[in-house]
Amino acid sequence: MILKEVDRKELEDRVVTFEYESDYYFDIEVSRESNGWKISLELKKFEKPFRKVHMEKLVDYYKEDTLIYVAEVDGKEAGIIQFGCIHDGSVRIWDLYVWKGFKRMGIGTALMKKAEEIARSQGARRLILETQTSNYVAIKFYESCGFQLCGFDLSSYSNSDVEKHEVRLEMEKKLR
Repeated sequence: MILKEVDRKELEDRVVTFEYESDYYFDIEVSRESNGWKISLELKKFEKPFRKVHMEKLVDYYKEDTLIYVAEVDGKEAGIIQFGCIHDGSVRIWDLYVWKGFKRMGIGTALMKKAEEIARSQGARRLILETQTSNYVAIKFYESCGFQLCGFDLSSYSNSDVEKHEVRLEMEKKLR
């Protein structure tokens, strides 16, 4: 496997398909109590497998000053990661894709290690990324890379994210 940096300009028109299937989700409940808030995320099984397919531009206006690395296996693109500095000394991982046929080969781990290596060299205090309560496989992968839950948004994608079991989660890995 080879990791190589790619110029953003080369990928300006690239559209990627973000897709996953999940048997499990974290059901989130938030309630107000007399002395504070009670927040619970409980692992539950979907009645039928949840499938998400979403297309988006890889290089977009809100992803400023990012670095993009591609993983190649035998000359074929196997995965891609995009990350960049944001305010407060954090490096946000905007995108991590491993293409079908290349999963479970260590490509995602290698791309995450590259992002961490560069973030550390820039003096970043943490890596941060977004996932969803429905993306159980991704959550387990990020935990295996040392990430932990640091926040959530109950209506990031729609006003029915909780009911759809697709709540935005923020996960971080502290670097110092």
